[in-house]
Amino acid sequence: RASGAFVGTTGFRALRPGASGEWGAIVRARWRRRGVCGEALDASARLLRERFGGREVTAVTLATNAPMLSFLAGSGFERTGEFEDELGRQVEWRLALRGAAAGEAARVDAGLARYVGPFLGENLLHRVVELRRKISLSEAPAVRAFLRSHFA
Repeated sequence: RASGAFVGTTGFRALRPGASGEWGAIVRARWRRRGVCGEALDASARLLRERFGGREVTAVTLATNAPMLSFLAGSGFERTGEFEDELGRQVEWRLALRGAAAGEAARVDAGLARYVGPFLGENLLHRVVELRRKISLSEAPAVRAFLRSHFA
């Protein structure tokens, strides 16, 4: 950032306001695997949600593009299909946006999924998701009233 160097480009190829945007990124080779693509996804997802009311980010990449396949899977995208075109076999992906910083949350969630918890089938991601759920429940008026009356 500080150098102002051109490291890549990102954006939406197809945008459906109120619904989705087909996202893509190209990062120069020397800047890959440094979090640039993740930052691009975070910023793009935030823009799509806040400015255009988007509810999901979609992506399509070549089935042979192993780094992008890994990035999309690791960023919380769900693989939704495949098709063949003049470029070869393509893989389709979808990421549901949940909250103001959904892209950021998805990227954080992907990292947390790697850490295994003490219980069968549990990982740190499971604990974070459960904590987020409980925090959102605590913001409900009835719950706030109960907590105030019992713990104020």
